[in-house]
Amino acid sequence: VLAGDEPQREALSSLASRLSARSTKVATLVGSSTDLDLLAGLTAGADAYVGIDTGPAHLAQAYGVPAAIVFGGGSGQHYTPWGPGSVGVMQPIPCAGCLWDCAFGSPLCLDSVSSEELAKALDAALAQPEAAPTVRFLSPLPEPARSIIAGANQRYQAARTGMRNLAGEN
Repeated sequence: VLAGDEPQREALSSLASRLSARSTKVATLVGSSTDLDLLAGLTAGADAYVGIDTGPAHLAQAYGVPAAIVFGGGSGQHYTPWGPGSVGVMQPIPCAGCLWDCAFGSPLCLDSVSSEELAKALDAALAQPEAAPTVRFLSPLPEPARSIIAGANQRYQAARTGMRNLAGEN
């Protein structure tokens, strides 16, 4: 099951075509939050879940579907896999805990997880679908990337705080 909203339609269609070419059964759902019943039904019948830590990841875990889930740093390590057969993947990154107020436009904590690492997590989830949930922490980013990210995040957060103070929000 590939699920997303309208802006993701093209990417989902492309991925579905590539998976179908490998004789993998694929269902694609592009919709809105009103399609939750359909998404829940498709997820319950899925062989596996691969994606980020969103509502469908929790549905998959609730239905006992083996899952490979990318967990970002938006809320640090507060959220981890909880369902049997679930394997989380997390990239340690200096700006973890940003509460999804990302300094980089696109979250590096999610974008830096490779499809190869996610495939390894899926293989582990499928090999032991009854295993206790686990998290795989990837190797820390190399220097100077860590320092650059940390510095950029500090400047971004300081600027955001300054703007809030000017607007009288604090």
